[in-house]
Amino acid sequence: MEYRVRTVMRLYKDSEKDAIKHIKESDNRRKTYYGLIANREWGQKENYDLCLNTQMGNEKTADIIVHFVKNRTK
Repeated sequence: MEYRVRTVMRLYKDSEKDAIKHIKESDNRRKTYYGLIANREWGQKENYDLCLNTQMGNEKTADIIVHFVKNRTK
């Protein structure tokens, strides 16, 4: 959450309080949408093929995703 708050503050020039509020609102909308579309519960590990901590940076994250996709289809 700390990383997400810092990122939202940087990208949208939000205060910390506003960033937290916007993240929570966005997460709630995603949870509702996911439940309606997928008929599954948001956040359950069984619903995901890959989970990453993106604090490692965009390039490293992208490299891992590419590697995962290439090796998954073999």
